[in-house]
Amino acid sequence: MVLFGCSLGSIPKLQTLVVKENRLSDAAIVNILQSSDFTRLLTLNLSRNRIRQRSTHAIHTFLNQNRVVQTLVLSDCDLHSDFIKCVEEPLAKNPSLTVLDISKNKLDDVCATALATICKDNSNLTNLDLSWNSFRSKGAAGLAEALQQNQCLQNLLLSWNGIGHGDGAHRLAHALRNNGYLQKLDLTGNSITTDATLALANMWAESSVLEILILDQNPIGTEGLRSIFRAYSNPATKTQGRMIQFDSCTLHHNDPVFDPNSGHHVIDMDNVHTFWRALEVLRLVNLYPSACEFENVVHTTPLDAKHLTFHRLTVGAPSIAEENPTATTTSTGGGGSPLMVHLMALASHSTPWHVPLTGTLSFDFKYHTKVHNPVATDLDAVTVFWNIYSTLEFDSDRVKYIKMYLNDHYVTAAQARHFLTTVTSIDSHTDLVHLLLQKVSDTENLLAWASKPQLPTKHQSFLNQCAGKLLYFDGSMPNGAYALDLSSAIDQRIASKLFRISGDDKLYNKQHDGANTSQTGNWECFRNETLDGDRYAFNRSFGLPEKGLFAFDFVVTSRLPRATPTISPELFETVCRQAGASSPQPLPSRSDMHRAQTAKPSHTFSVTVALPPPKAVTHETYEARRAGTPSTFIQLAECFRDVDQGRVDCVVTMLNHVLDLGDLFTRVRASWAPSEVTSLVHRVGWLNIWNPAYAEMDYTLNLTVWEDHQVALILAQLGDIEPGENWVDETYNNLFGWELPLSWVQGKIPHVGRLYLRYTTGLTHKYRVVSAREELKKRTLSGKVSVLETVPGNGKSTDLRPPSIVRRKSIHQVAL
Repeated sequence: MVLFGCSLGSIPKLQTLVVKENRLSDAAIVNILQSSDFTRLLTLNLSRNRIRQRSTHAIHTFLNQNRVVQTLVLSDCDLHSDFIKCVEEPLAKNPSLTVLDISKNKLDDVCATALATICKDNSNLTNLDLSWNSFRSKGAAGLAEALQQNQCLQNLLLSWNGIGHGDGAHRLAHALRNNGYLQKLDLTGNSITTDATLALANMWAESSVLEILILDQNPIGTEGLRSIFRAYSNPATKTQGRMIQFDSCTLHHNDPVFDPNSGHHVIDMDNVHTFWRALEVLRLVNLYPSACEFENVVHTTPLDAKHLTFHRLTVGAPSIAEENPTATTTSTGGGGSPLMVHLMALASHSTPWHVPLTGTLSFDFKYHTKVHNPVATDLDAVTVFWNIYSTLEFDSDRVKYIKMYLNDHYVTAAQARHFLTTVTSIDSHTDLVHLLLQKVSDTENLLAWASKPQLPTKHQSFLNQCAGKLLYFDGSMPNGAYALDLSSAIDQRIASKLFRISGDDKLYNKQHDGANTSQTGNWECFRNETLDGDRYAFNRSFGLPEKGLFAFDFVVTSRLPRATPTISPELFETVCRQAGASSPQPLPSRSDMHRAQTAKPSHTFSVTVALPPPKAVTHETYEARRAGTPSTFIQLAECFRDVDQGRVDCVVTMLNHVLDLGDLFTRVRASWAPSEVTSLVHRVGWLNIWNPAYAEMDYTLNLTVWEDHQVALILAQLGDIEPGENWVDETYNNLFGWELPLSWVQGKIPHVGRLYLRYTTGLTHKYRVVSAREELKKRTLSGKVSVLETVPGNGKSTDLRPPSIVRRKSIHQVAL
C-alpha cells in the first residue's frame, strides 16, 4: 500500500479515487490521504474500510486542505460518534463538498449537535446519507433544528434508524414547514407511528418542494394510510411529479387520532405533536368550502415574533358590521392591541387557504357532513389507491382497503363497478355495498334495474337489493314525493343530494333574477315538509334534521334549453304503449320514493314504469334527447289513470321536461278529477304549475301561505288592469258580499285568512290584456326564461343543471 500511495502523487489529474472494501489498515488510509494534495480530486470513496483514530485525523487534515472534493463516501467504515465530533469543523466549513455518505455506521444521538452544526453551516451540501445508523429522537431533533435554517440540502436519507421512537419524526415534520429546499426524505424502517404519519403526510401535502417522501416498512396503521390518501386529495397539494411511498407498511387497525368535526379547537402551531391538526381542518375547508364554517378565529403570536403572516386576511374596521359573517378573526401579537379582521370568502379566490407557521390558533369550527359536494372525485388519490389495491390477492384485504379509502373520498359509478368486479365473493359484497352506495357520486349510473345491468346478474341483483330507495332515485330528475328515515344511511344520502340540488336551484335563480316560486318564499325546492308527522319548516342554515321520518314534496325549477326538440311521435307512441302494455300495477308507496321515476340524465327524455318484482327485470327504457309539450305529457299521464295518484305523479316527475308550460294546467283541469287537480296544486304549488295567461278559473287560496299570497297579489293587479268585473263571487273568510278592496289592489293584502274567487273576462275572454298577463307571468315558473344552450347534435353538450360543479359556491355565503 506504500507503493500504491506513492504512485497517486504521480497522477496530477486524478478526479475519482475508489478504494472501498480493501481491508485497508489505519496506516494505509493515512498513507493514501497524505500521498498527494489531490488538487483535482472530486470523489473519494473509502467505504467498507475500518477507520480509526489516525485515519480520522488524516481525514480532518484532508478536508481542511482540500477545496475541490465534492463527494465523500464513508459508508460501513465502523464510524462512531467521536468521528463526527472530530471532523465537525472541516465538514461544516468545506466549500466544495456536496455529497456526504456516512451510512451503515454506528452513529447515534451523541453526535446530534455536531450533525446539526454541519447541516447549518455547510452551504453547499445537497445530499446527506445517514441511513443504517442508530439515531433516535435526539438525533432527529438536531437535524430538525438544522433543517429550519439549511438552504441547500436536497436529499436526506434516514432509513433504518429509530427516529420514530419519541418525537423525532414529529420534529422533522414540523421543521420541514420552514424548509423550502429539501426534495427527498427517506424514512424507511424507522418505526414511524400513526401520529407521526399524520404529521408527515400533512406536511408533504402543504409543501410544494418536497417531491418524494418514503415511509416504507413502518407501522403507520390504517389511520396513517388514510392520511396518505387524504394528502393526495388535498386541493392545496400539487401532486404532479410528487409521491409518498408506503410499501410493506404494517396496517394494524387503530382508532381515529383526530376528529376535525364541529367544536372548539385550540391548536399550538409550535407544538410538534399538534400542529398538523390545523392542516387537517384546512384540508376540509379547501376541499368542501360550502360545508365548513369558521367562527371566533383568534391567532395569538409569540411575544418575540417580528411580524405576523396570515394568508387570506383582510384588515377591516375595529368591528364587523356585517350580519353573520362567514368567519371573524382576532389577531394579537407583540403586545399590540387586538386587530379585527374578516376572513375573505373562499369562493371569490382561486388560491387555497393557508395557516400561520407560528403562534396559537383558537376557533370554532363547524363541519356539515351532509352538505359537501360528492361529485368531485380526485384522480390522483384514486390512482394511488388503485396502485396498492391491484397488488392485493384476497377479497377480505380488498374490502378492507376499499373501506379505508371510502371513509374520506367519493368515487364514480364506473370506479365502483370496477372495484365490485374485483371482489368475487357475495359475502364480501355484503360488507362493501352499503358503504359504497353512500360514496358513489353518480348513484343512478351504478344501479341498473332496467334491461342493461352493468355487473354480473348475481352481483347486480344483490346491489339493487341493498340499494333500497336509491334504486328509485334519480338525482337528475328529482321531482316527487319523499318519506326518508334519516336514521338510515341510504336515506341520508338521498336527503343530502336533494339538499344540494335545492341549493343549486336557489343559487341559479338568485344570480339570474329568476322567479321565486317556492312555497314559503325561501327559494327552496322543499315543500309540505313534515318531521315524524308534525309540520316542519326547512331552514338551510340549520341543515337537515339528524333523525326522524322526514316527508316532503320536491320540485326543481330548472328549465330545458329553448331549442330542445320534442320527442318524435313514433318514439312517444312506443313509450306510451310500453307504459300501458301491462295491466296497471300499484307503484311504490311514499316510503319507496317516486311512484313514477326515470333513470337518465336530465337532458335525456326517458320513462321507466316502476313495477314490483319480478316484472322489474322486463322493463325497457326508451330514451332520446327530447322534451315534450303539455299535450304530450297529458297523454302520457293517461297511461297511469287507473293507479291512485298515478297521473299526478307522472306530471310532477316530468314537469321540468315540459318545454313550455303554456296551457298545461288548463288541460289538466279540463280532464282530471277535482281531487287530482287539488293534489297537483298541493304538491307542485300554484307558482310552478299556474299560468296567468289562462287565469280564468276558480281559486281557493290560503293567504297564510306565501305562494298563495303571491297568487292573490297577481290576481288583484290583473283585476285592476283588465276592464270589467273580473272577481266574481269572491269571499274572504266566508264573508259573503265581500268585494275586492282598493288596498288589495295596491298590494296591501293581509297574510291571514282564506280567499275564494272566480276570475273571468267574459264568455269570449274579450277583456284580456295580453301584455299585462305576459308581464305577470314572469313571476311564475311558466314565465321563466329557458336556458339558451346549443342543441345536442351541434357538437356541444347540453347542461340542464344550471350551476355546474366547477361554479358551485357556498349557499350559506350567498344567503348572507
